[in-house]
Amino acid sequence: MELAELSALAKRHYAGEVSEEELARTLRSISTSISFASAMASFESLYGPPPPTWRNASVGIQAIDASQPCLEYAKIHLVKWLFARSEDFERLNRMYFPEHPISVLRLGNGRFGVIDGHHRLWQAGVIFGPSATVFVRVVSSENPLLLTSVRDGIRRVAELNSSAELRRLPIRDMPNATKLLQLAEGLANPRWLLAGPWPAKGPLSGLSGSSDGS
Repeated sequence: MELAELSALAKRHYAGEVSEEELARTLRSISTSISFASAMASFESLYGPPPPTWRNASVGIQAIDASQPCLEYAKIHLVKWLFARSEDFERLNRMYFPEHPISVLRLGNGRFGVIDGHHRLWQAGVIFGPSATVFVRVVSSENPLLLTSVRDGIRRVAELNSSAELRRLPIRDMPNATKLLQLAEGLANPRWLLAGPWPAKGPLSGLSGSSDGS
């Protein structure tokens, strides 16, 4: 979808003309996420036994490292609109993404790597603050090949971006400030769209002062 289409959809949602369910369905349609069950099956197929285990828990955002180098602006655009208010975050997350839970892999030393949900975790950092905790599905594994693979991915993200912190991930294909103002035109509460921090100019620039999926 073009950014103008996404903007129009977001505006209609804010005006009450588009339901949460429709916005979530659109977000899923532009997502590259695979279901949690498929991800676990893929891990076992790629890395062999023992299979991963998991449980639900709250994890500090600052303990979670990004495992992809940047975020897609189109998804950030809709994630920011669907999860615009802190009081709705958990309700919407569980209601509309039951097959794609925010999931992280326990890496040891108190660190976690994102398996799925980078965009939602990024927005959680925006609305709750970087020191907050978020409800996630925590995957544990004793498979050294899997753990090494994810750790290597996080290391590459840090090398590209100077950090693997979710709040410092750059956003790919983000329109410039003038375009953002045009997208926000006519909104009663444009801070939902314009709330920062935004990355400096450049495809791999980090976010100043500070990461789905869906």
